[in-house]
Amino acid sequence: MTGTKQIRSARGEVLPQEVAAKLNTIPWYNLFTSLPDRPLPPSSQRAHIKTARLVLRPLDLSDLEAFHSLRTQPEVMAKTFRPRVDRDMDETRTLLQSLQPPNDGNSWRFGVFLASTGELIGDGGVYNFDDLWRTGWPELEFMLRKEHWGQGYGKELIPALMEAWFNLPRSGVRKHTLHPNAIGELEPGDELPDNLAIIFDASIDAARKIVDGLTDPKPDYIADWEQIDWREGKEFMEITLAGWLVANPHGLDPYRTETGYLSDRTDVEDNEKE
Repeated sequence: MTGTKQIRSARGEVLPQEVAAKLNTIPWYNLFTSLPDRPLPPSSQRAHIKTARLVLRPLDLSDLEAFHSLRTQPEVMAKTFRPRVDRDMDETRTLLQSLQPPNDGNSWRFGVFLASTGELIGDGGVYNFDDLWRTGWPELEFMLRKEHWGQGYGKELIPALMEAWFNLPRSGVRKHTLHPNAIGELEPGDELPDNLAIIFDASIDAARKIVDGLTDPKPDYIADWEQIDWREGKEFMEITLAGWLVANPHGLDPYRTETGYLSDRTDVEDNEKE
């Protein structure tokens, strides 16, 4: 309609008028927390992470063929943000190049390798630190090759990634905007430790079992809910998601600056949601 302002999603798609109207009725609240410093450390400075059976390390260009093989398994890719296999090696290469310095400042992503053989069997981490559109918190994601499903690797992988994320440097307590479903009974202006969100298609029973089985730290279940799907080829359809939050076990006090207390937060910087 001529003269009507278009409303776009956080991913840039123009929303149907009735969807935009519905989303605009949900207020987001300003609270205070301490997220990892930006930009994130470059991949060249990220330590490898070892678990009982896995080695997690930043992906590099030498991993191209193995990464492409992972991303061309339809069963693996069907529930991802881009629910299709990579079209060709060049598409995988472009993604891999985006994970290399100096382009990696908003991504905390690791390849998942078997310690026994060195085989790449998956990847995981915070794929996009700027992608906070669902709850306001960064989201932890992972994928594993289908041949290695059901062998307990997810229960090794997720706690290791969470521990590495929560050990990243943080400086000061700052204002941050959050969806009301992500703050429980807290009020605007309250403080809380930063969280990682784990959100995926609610139909993935295996992923639900993995997350429900985690104990250290134990994720807090938010809900299953329906929302608009923004994924390629599924734009504006409805999808049911399941979500959990994991709070930083270090709390908030270690990250306060000298003026970063509740009564004197002169170090606060706005991180307003546009």
